[in-house]
Amino acid sequence: MSKQRLHPISAVYLSLKNLKELIVPILIGFFAGNTGGPPGIFGIVVNYIWLAIFIYILISGIIQWKRFVYWVEEDELRIEHGLFVKKKRYIPVERIQSLDETEGLLHRSFGLVLVKVETASSGGAIANKAEAELTAITREQAKQLKKELMRRKEKIEEESEVEVEVEVPKPKPFFVMNPQELFIMASTSGGIGIVIATVFAFLSQFEELIPYEVVYERIGGIIQSATLLISILVLFGLFSAWAASVVITMFRYANYRVTQVDRDLIIESGLLEKKQWTIPMDRIQAIRMVKSPIRAPFGFVTVILESAGNVKMDSLMPGFALFPIVKEKQAVELVRHLFPQVSLDTQVQSLPKEVRIRYIIRMVLLTLIPIIVAVSILQWQGLWTLILVPFAVFLGFKQYESAGSYIGEGDIIVRFRGVQEHTLWTIRKRVQSMKVVQSIFQKRADVTHLQLFVKSGMAASRGVVRDLSSDRAKEMLEWYVPKK
Repeated sequence: MSKQRLHPISAVYLSLKNLKELIVPILIGFFAGNTGGPPGIFGIVVNYIWLAIFIYILISGIIQWKRFVYWVEEDELRIEHGLFVKKKRYIPVERIQSLDETEGLLHRSFGLVLVKVETASSGGAIANKAEAELTAITREQAKQLKKELMRRKEKIEEESEVEVEVEVPKPKPFFVMNPQELFIMASTSGGIGIVIATVFAFLSQFEELIPYEVVYERIGGIIQSATLLISILVLFGLFSAWAASVVITMFRYANYRVTQVDRDLIIESGLLEKKQWTIPMDRIQAIRMVKSPIRAPFGFVTVILESAGNVKMDSLMPGFALFPIVKEKQAVELVRHLFPQVSLDTQVQSLPKEVRIRYIIRMVLLTLIPIIVAVSILQWQGLWTLILVPFAVFLGFKQYESAGSYIGEGDIIVRFRGVQEHTLWTIRKRVQSMKVVQSIFQKRADVTHLQLFVKSGMAASRGVVRDLSSDRAKEMLEWYVPKK
């Protein structure tokens, strides 16, 4: 494969990317140099410095594009790039796990794709960091690169075999999220918190420019005379944030589909920005089914894969969402179709009734913290927070009801609940560690906490069963480390 260059639009893409990373300090520096009055010499110099940095960023994108080349040689994907110093990166073909494609608006206008090269060590210290990134190449170049890497892999694995090209029909997706499921997922995703946090984070960048004292003084007067109006504005703001989160989620998960190709799962998603992930099934460490209190009454669950080395697709979810929202019965069947040894509907062994009161007391004690704080600040008016107590009792009871475990010959299931119910399935060789923790209070009742860890990305994912009987915990530890 001869040396290939990125599409010229990469120069624009890289400039915008560099600008995006520095936009906040540039804006702060620019506004800091403009106090409203005539600019002094210092202000003029500062503005010219920031203008020079802005021009440098634009030019650096062109230089990065000109110096970036990639090609496949001697069973390696070779990349040369660098702004001032030429850097060389050689990635052995056998280490490459997948080539993930993304189409942003800029790419789609020119028929291009962004290709992320994922290896077993991708994601390292920086979340969502691929091993290498081809910012803009044509779909044909991406197809040729995939074909070349696949050919080299097969050659390594089967040196003695003669390659025969057989036209294989394109496999059909076995899961497609329909519009109804997409809307239910978007409206219950919890993204409203992200939107509100983003708005506050954005405003915090300009806190020195906003006259908060004047705003507070005027708003304080309005609050005293128009409490109803303020309440309506707050509700309108919350509704707007919720609507924005629904739109963002629907754009992100539109056209969501899962296709199985040999031992890989191909997941595609996105409307304005199309993304594609490839997950080798052999790297899956565990499978997690999540029931949220909002979706569960309608029979919907989320199925998540805990995969080694893969980046997350959504910051709201642990692991990698295989089925972001699906009916529970359908989820069990789909997972069993992919992984015949997995039974997410297996009956788990529940906890003894004696520990039920522990779950309830634990949750009630947690609610005492906000109640004490509210009463300390608001005095008797803070007693309305006592309404949290019945909710805590109910949540504690549901946590007890959900908790349990199952031990098979080679697999294990732990079920637990915070607010959402989690059912975590894995096999013995995928368990990284298992830990038992027992407090003084638990020792008297002969119960313990059991924690199970599996690899998920570059970190570990955890399953916890609280107040498990010591005998059951011992049984699970012996399953994990059999006696010789």
